[in-house]
Amino acid sequence: MSLSEAFTNQHMKKWIEGWNTHDIKTVLSMYSENMNSPVPKSKLYFQIVMYLK
Repeated sequence: MSLSEAFTNQHMKKWIEGWNTHDIKTVLSMYSENMNSPVPKSKLYFQIVMYLK
């Protein structure tokens, strides 16, 4: 699957803005529900945010 440069730039800007403003909901909303992360806490945070939706 190929992503356009415009989509990629928009996605990166959204992620960086969420990260820099400590908006965990925005950051985690950009990941799949069945993500596989080497950082155990990231999956826990994701599950909490999905529960709160």
